[in-house]
Amino acid sequence: MSFFVTALLPAPTAEKDLADIQRHICENRACPSALALPPLWPLFRGAAPPSTARRKAIRGEAWPRFTFSGYRMQGSILYAAPSAFPVKPLSVDEESGAVSDTTGLFPSRLPGFYLADTGGGDFSPESLPPLPAYTVKVLRLLVMEINAAPELWWKAVAWKTISEEWIKLK
Repeated sequence: MSFFVTALLPAPTAEKDLADIQRHICENRACPSALALPPLWPLFRGAAPPSTARRKAIRGEAWPRFTFSGYRMQGSILYAAPSAFPVKPLSVDEESGAVSDTTGLFPSRLPGFYLADTGGGDFSPESLPPLPAYTVKVLRLLVMEINAAPELWWKAVAWKTISEEWIKLK
C-alpha cells in the first residue's frame, strides 16, 4: 500500500535526540518498529502529495515554540508529546483523495512525534531516557511517500521524502 503523509519533523538536533531514543527502544525493548520511521508528527495523508497552496497554508500557521512534555501512548503507538502545541488531527487530504489504510500506520489522531509501535503489549515508557529539555524553535514540513505492508507494517516499510520546507516557530 502506498500513500503520502504530510508531517512535521523537529530540526536536526531534536530529530537526532529523538532518533537516539528510538534506537534505545529498539535495542533495549526489542521493538524494531522504532527504527521504521523518523520521529515525525503526521498531519494528514492522501493518495497524492498536497498542493503547494496547502503546504503554504500549513507553513503560514502561527506554530508556537515548544518543549517535549513527556512520553504518551495512544493505542500501541508511543509518541513524544509537545507542550502547549496545537493538536492537528491526521485526516484524509481532501485534495488528494481517500486512502484505505489497512496497515494500521498512524492512528486517526497522533498528538505528537512518533517513536514506536509497541505492538499493544505492556509497554511502560518510565525507564526510557529523558526527552530533550530544550525549546524547539524550528520544524520541518515533510511530504513523504510511504509504502507499507498490511498488519505488521514496520516489517516492510519504505519511505522517501518528496519535499521538505522549514518553519520558524513564533
